[in-house]
Amino acid sequence: MHTLGPRREARADSQDAAGAPPQRAGRDARPSPDAAGFRPDLEGLRGLAILLVLAYHAGLPLPGGFIGVDVFFVLSGFLITGLLVRERERSGRISLPAFYARRARRILPAAAVTIAVTACVMPFFVSPLDLARFSGDGVASALSFVNIRFAAGDLDYFAPNGALSPFRQFWSLAVEEQFYLLWPTLLVAATWRGAPRRMAGAAVAAVLVASLVACLQVGQIAGPLAFYLLPTRAWQLAAGGLLAIASPEVSRLPGRLAVALGWAAVPALAFAALRFDASLSYPGLYALLPTAAAAALVASGDRRGSPGAVLRVGPMRFLGRISYSLYLWHWPFLALPAVLLGAAPSAPLTAALVAGAVVASYLSYRFVEQPFRRPGAHLPAAATLRRAAAVVAGVSVLTVGAGVLGAVAAGLGPVPASAPVSAAGTPTAVPGLAAGGADNPAALDDPSMLPDQALLGTPSPSPSRSGVAPGTALASVAPVTPPPVPSPTGVPATPAPRPSFVATVVAPPAGVAATGALPATVRPSLASARDDAEPLLGHGCGDDHGATVPSVCVFGNKGATHTVVLIGDSHAAHWFGALRVLAEQRGWRLIPLTKAACTLTSERIIDTYTQREYTECAAWRDAVMRIVPSLHPDLVIVALNRWIIPAAGEPSTMSGEGRAIGQLLARLPHPVVLISDTPDFGLDVPACLASHRSNLDACRAPAGAAGGYFVPREKTAATVGRATWLDMTRAVCPSLPCSPVVDGTIVMRDSHHMTYTFSRHLAGPLGAALDAAGVGLDPPAPAPSPSPAAALPQGEPRSWASSGSLAAGGTARAAG
Repeated sequence: MHTLGPRREARADSQDAAGAPPQRAGRDARPSPDAAGFRPDLEGLRGLAILLVLAYHAGLPLPGGFIGVDVFFVLSGFLITGLLVRERERSGRISLPAFYARRARRILPAAAVTIAVTACVMPFFVSPLDLARFSGDGVASALSFVNIRFAAGDLDYFAPNGALSPFRQFWSLAVEEQFYLLWPTLLVAATWRGAPRRMAGAAVAAVLVASLVACLQVGQIAGPLAFYLLPTRAWQLAAGGLLAIASPEVSRLPGRLAVALGWAAVPALAFAALRFDASLSYPGLYALLPTAAAAALVASGDRRGSPGAVLRVGPMRFLGRISYSLYLWHWPFLALPAVLLGAAPSAPLTAALVAGAVVASYLSYRFVEQPFRRPGAHLPAAATLRRAAAVVAGVSVLTVGAGVLGAVAAGLGPVPASAPVSAAGTPTAVPGLAAGGADNPAALDDPSMLPDQALLGTPSPSPSRSGVAPGTALASVAPVTPPPVPSPTGVPATPAPRPSFVATVVAPPAGVAATGALPATVRPSLASARDDAEPLLGHGCGDDHGATVPSVCVFGNKGATHTVVLIGDSHAAHWFGALRVLAEQRGWRLIPLTKAACTLTSERIIDTYTQREYTECAAWRDAVMRIVPSLHPDLVIVALNRWIIPAAGEPSTMSGEGRAIGQLLARLPHPVVLISDTPDFGLDVPACLASHRSNLDACRAPAGAAGGYFVPREKTAATVGRATWLDMTRAVCPSLPCSPVVDGTIVMRDSHHMTYTFSRHLAGPLGAALDAAGVGLDPPAPAPSPSPAAALPQGEPRSWASSGSLAAGGTARAAG
């Protein structure tokens, strides 16, 4: 979008291409690139595009305002392709050094200033934990590959402002800069022989089709890849390019038809801006609408009575002139305060920030953009490119330096790690746990701990529990019918019916919630807390969004008598640490079956990653339901995220969702335990701790984060599924509101996933709760249980021991 500069830039580009000053076309004749005419309507269209983007990012009721980027892409393809084709027709060649020098003068000065200023002020707004990542975003922006960085990091463009990089706006600029790098070479190759327009048209049409197909295919697998990358966005740039190549034919359209075409584009853009939102799988087929509408407005021109005649009014053209700088500056103005506040700014503050961005953008246009586009400021192409490389290198070094200095000034350094702490608060040695919470590599290399895809190839001490031939990989195992239960008459009988009751168990506290300042020996270290995740995905023992067949691994004692299976989404996976400790202590064979964002429910759901129906989850769940019975588990543990987005037509009530979950629980081999969902802190816990090291209360979970609204759904699911509902809230939150640090251990690695260190710390409370439910599987000798009153922490509301639940350390109670 940065090619879409002001009037002087358009004229300069036209003069570069045509060798003569541009001439304005008449209002009744469609202006075209071939006439080398300045297009005031395109300047106004740039103003409209930046207005859409600005309104969307400012939180105005324009949920589809992000389509302004699509408009910019079409305009960029139109102007750049037209410039190159005209140069080829005029001179018989395309000068790549001259083209790149013009782009560097146009793009680099304002971008370099924006990156440098943002990097310097960033330490005053963001958490020290984010400085390294955001500095990396700044360097990637200067080097024009930040879109690839965002795609590789699965950055959700539609996430709340407070979670996003202050360099996010550079993703589309990187797409265009990659386009500038490759597009001239493509046109040089395409127009080597033959008629330039015909050959260029064929090449551009081929790119358009191939890129659109790639966009549709990739979007079904990985939404961020389709959103951010050039190969899946090139079709929009190619659409503008094809329009530029066909401009002689387009200019001969009858006036009434052209005007009608332009006005038909207006409601199309309005519909997309008002009705598109973050729930769409974008770009995909949806992007066809704003792309076609932008192309129609360009083709319509500014004939009398057309939308172009409206777009050429002064205010729209002013916004168009400063559109490049405004696109650069508006986002850090909005994003940095949002990161500081942890939420979107208020309406008055947002209005003030937008006004400040407009002022900064005008100053950038006047004193940064304009001087570098004056003819007298132009250097030879080679000298311009050398200076551009030096500027990029300098900005990159400055950005990294600002991030490092900011982190040092904030006092964020390595924090000594210490041993894990038991439920009683005494340091204990936990097998397989290294300092900082990461897995001990030596433990993973131990054959007794190594994840194994051929579990059932290991001889089992209990032949009656083995139903698969040795050496068979679990992922390919077909359902195995359990052996019949002998009857006194000698006639095979069916297995005993499942219990018709649900037990409710409340776990004991894990320790003492910290207050005041962050402990000096906090575990894991603050710098490593975000990376302190369970090692399932990293070792190929957990499944990501695209998987449809479960990855089956075994932990603990492979030859054990008892088998425990863990099933669910990432909120099941983060219990792996506690269960792994229990498996090691009690001699279990532990098999985790987890998949990102895949809730164990019989209903169809939406995947927030691809913004479409999560068909991969449905296939994965079906495979899990076939595989689990063949494992003959002694205990099945299920956990799930509280946030479920049902697909169209599915129940959206708590009771309906609970029944859908319970239907699958009922199909699992019993006993089944459903663990309550963990609290959602509503903020990035490690980032908050880094910014409030002396005041942990600033990072507590909001009131109501523990339990509450979603508990009825879980209880309904347990009742329908004839499962034990295990409330672990008191273990995670010994007191209310939930503290981010318990017994010197950081609780969450983001807002709602437990650190692996804290999960392992919860092995004691989880084991006690399973024992209370009667499903502990060879537990140690039980300790005396405290009375319900004594188990409640000082000052804690009595509502913890809710009606129908057990007090800490109590015995499971059967409920109708």
